[in-house]
Amino acid sequence: MTKKLLLLVLLILCLTSIEAQPTEPNCILVDLEFNGDAIDTSGNNIHGVMNGNIQSTTNRLGTANSALLFDGINDFIEFPSDDFNLGTSNYTMSFWFERHGLGNHYLLSKERNFDPYNSRFGTAVLSNPNEIQDTNRLFHKESGYLTSPSWNMTDGFMLQYQTPIQLNTWYHIVAKRDGVNLYLYINGNLVSSFDMQEVIDINNNYNFRVGGRYSPNGTNDASEFFKGKLDDLKIYTCSLTDQEIMNLYENGTTLGVNGVRIEKKTLKIYPSLVSGQFTIENNSNQNLKNIVIYDMLGQIIKTIDLQSHEKHIVNTNGMTSGMYFIKYGKQSYKIIVL
Repeated sequence: MTKKLLLLVLLILCLTSIEAQPTEPNCILVDLEFNGDAIDTSGNNIHGVMNGNIQSTTNRLGTANSALLFDGINDFIEFPSDDFNLGTSNYTMSFWFERHGLGNHYLLSKERNFDPYNSRFGTAVLSNPNEIQDTNRLFHKESGYLTSPSWNMTDGFMLQYQTPIQLNTWYHIVAKRDGVNLYLYINGNLVSSFDMQEVIDINNNYNFRVGGRYSPNGTNDASEFFKGKLDDLKIYTCSLTDQEIMNLYENGTTLGVNGVRIEKKTLKIYPSLVSGQFTIENNSNQNLKNIVIYDMLGQIIKTIDLQSHEKHIVNTNGMTSGMYFIKYGKQSYKIIVL
């Protein structure tokens, strides 16, 4: 009876003391890590096709082969899918970018230049290459016909970041729609919002493109190519909260052991209440070394190395009942062995 009571107390302490960990919202449409490719890791298998001469490059943390470099000449990624016809649903688009030159640079688009007859969206930094840099403004827009006479316009609704976008500087961008409202976030902070009064039904025959948009000549050619780096594009079919958006920004600016970026979801450990064995799963694309299991006295029980997405089963034979800690870098997880 005393042992069961002790274990119950330990379980309560474990559940109440674990820091709340952000989890991936279940409304994710695509998750593109851009680790040298345009593979969707969300499980929905909405993969992109890379065009031009896109190169693998370092990301904002200096990690090699963890972002894509666009040359501003003919590089873009295309998604031949109807999944980006978002209709009137809420959405959230999150990505990182670093700009390397002046000009009209489209980051995301589902539209054609000079086409006023299709509902569409686009995110871009626009400027004339000959103008001074303080004209460079990032915007996200929706365009299309609305039913209300007072809002029957095709120029659309634009969210604009008033501070000029600097060259060779990483920015985290989030554009979201929540009902009739559009919101733009830079580095986790809300910088612009707009009440559209009516929702645009985003539905057209254009493919979703990253790094450019359809040219105005009526062909499938691309134009207004982006020059710089892009990384970690996530699109959700829901409106994320302010805290979830801040989590995306903060998790994307963390360096872990040996300069490897550590997400709070790097490891999966289950079950938390253990009888006989438990599983440690590497949920990242990195090989992880020195995952350490400690007891409550700080003594090392076991050290584990895991390859990318490898699972390791830990047998608890010989481990006394009580609380144990699994640590990697700044991350800490807790289990209770019965």
